[in-house]
Amino acid sequence: MELKLERTEERLTRKTGLVLIDRFGKKINLANRIDREFGGPGSNRGKAASEYVLTVTEMLIDGAVHLEDIIDFEEDEAYKQMTGRKHYPTSDAIGDWLRRQGGTMGEKKLMNVASELTNALTKGIGLTLDVDATVIEADKGDAQYTYKEMRGYQPLLAACVEIGLFVNSRFQ
Repeated sequence: MELKLERTEERLTRKTGLVLIDRFGKKINLANRIDREFGGPGSNRGKAASEYVLTVTEMLIDGAVHLEDIIDFEEDEAYKQMTGRKHYPTSDAIGDWLRRQGGTMGEKKLMNVASELTNALTKGIGLTLDVDATVIEADKGDAQYTYKEMRGYQPLLAACVEIGLFVNSRFQ
């Protein structure tokens, strides 16, 4: 089998699946719902809460393990063009914003958005809620032995089977 390779100026990205998620989020007005729940930024130069929440969400879906992995998104011109994003917050800005949310208030606000969306998307449909723990292996000082006999954490996740979404979590 012969292959013919050609050079192209077209931009390519490996994040094409994330484009679908981005478009779905825009279709259901997710950014506005997040911003309404969190309120506006504290200054005229601040970014909306949705920029941080959606950025961290994209990173988690893409498999990022460090806030510094945001550079992969910032450098991916094809993905930014397809999603209409010009820039992403820096890893420092994301970390500062997450710290300012503090405690469980940020998590509660996100759960309010998730509940609102779940109600809007399901309207009268019977749903299955699957609650289960997962294990994250870690050698941190506060990590404890899990039921799998390794040191780590056991976050509790609640997933809605029919719509394929995690609807709640508790880190323990």
